[in-house]
Amino acid sequence: MTTDQTELALRHYKIAASAMQQGDFGTAIQHFDECLCTNPHAEIAIAAWFNLATTIVRQHNFPGRPGETISDEEYKWHECVMDCFAKVVEVYDAGIHLRPDVVKCHPTYVRAKENLQRMPLYGMVVTDAKGKTRQRDFEKVKNLPRPAIRCLAV
Repeated sequence: MTTDQTELALRHYKIAASAMQQGDFGTAIQHFDECLCTNPHAEIAIAAWFNLATTIVRQHNFPGRPGETISDEEYKWHECVMDCFAKVVEVYDAGIHLRPDVVKCHPTYVRAKENLQRMPLYGMVVTDAKGKTRQRDFEKVKNLPRPAIRCLAV
């Protein structure tokens, strides 16, 4: 990665982090995505993947809502969250022996692994208008378009 690419990745990361803190989740998602599309070095990527997941979680208020209340479209966002946490683990595991500073990302790595263990069941069932709970129709979900996050499509 060239110095210019690193600077571009950091610029997008800083814009995203600021937007996330201000509650401007759309801008944060856009700039974390832009940051990750520059293929940043591991330390930036780990933070960006984790914060992209966190931003999506906040945007949809997943912790404040039972999983059975989210729509199928929102479930696609939940899938993106899980993919982002998996990317944190992947990048950390790949970079730990190549870049000495990756070890500083260990707490983020641990949190991502914990989230991957505790979040997979979220949204697996839905409650209909009559209050009846059933398994989500994953055939229907599978055919829905994924949210437009380019870094996850690569």
